[in-house]
Amino acid sequence: MWTAVNIDGSKVLSTKSRSWRRDDRLPASEQTLADIYGKVPGKGVQIDRGHLVRRLDPVWGDQDVADRAGDDTFHYTNAAPQEHVYNSEIWGNLEDFVLARADKKAQRVSVMAGPILRPDDDFFGKTLPGGPWQVPWSFWKVAVFKREDKTVSVTGFVVEQTANIALIFESTRYNPYTVEQARVYQRPVHQPGALRRRGNRQYGKQPSADHLACHRRRAGCGAFLYHRDRGCCRITRNADGRPDRQDREHHPAWRHDLPSDHRGGTSAV
Repeated sequence: MWTAVNIDGSKVLSTKSRSWRRDDRLPASEQTLADIYGKVPGKGVQIDRGHLVRRLDPVWGDQDVADRAGDDTFHYTNAAPQEHVYNSEIWGNLEDFVLARADKKAQRVSVMAGPILRPDDDFFGKTLPGGPWQVPWSFWKVAVFKREDKTVSVTGFVVEQTANIALIFESTRYNPYTVEQARVYQRPVHQPGALRRRGNRQYGKQPSADHLACHRRRAGCGAFLYHRDRGCCRITRNADGRPDRQDREHHPAWRHDLPSDHRGGTSAV
């Protein structure tokens, strides 16, 4: 998705702002409308309607044409979610740079701009009407200047709003893990060097209730089976995933001494 506009720096005018509105050429379901914009509760962040074609860029030539061109920049198809400071200062200062250069030097400029859309852009507004939406973390702009001597100068920019917009995705203080997320940090209580040794604590018979009976080392070099009487024992497995014959003979009760949810090598919180 990108936009384009031509500027004649020798004919730049001014015009009034107007309210944002739908683009009737597209269905509402294909436009990011008003619901996403405004202050984000509890975050101290405001999401602005960021112009992709700047409001004043097409405002030149005859006044009636300039007014209509300025009005057209207030369609939602020309807006992208931008954090307020980023929109008004960081991205806004770049817009000022391009227009000021065209105005002061009476140059003609073609400007193209748009968001950098990535598949891993974060979603925002899950509970809002029409949401959620993926919010771009950065935007690009290319300006093609035609100089008085008829030569051409091309300048490109990429401006990130990462630090500005990140606040809306930060978790609140109460944000409990899911079971799957908690497993990332889970360790067997009776595993040597894990909890018992590091904390210098004696857990007695409590490890028998530990749901993480089997643990695969971080480097993937082996699996561990908790045995009620022998503690945590390293085992090897055949192609079918079962302990080999020697291990079965050494631990004849390997299936019967474990909780039912561990009979097969799985683990649960």
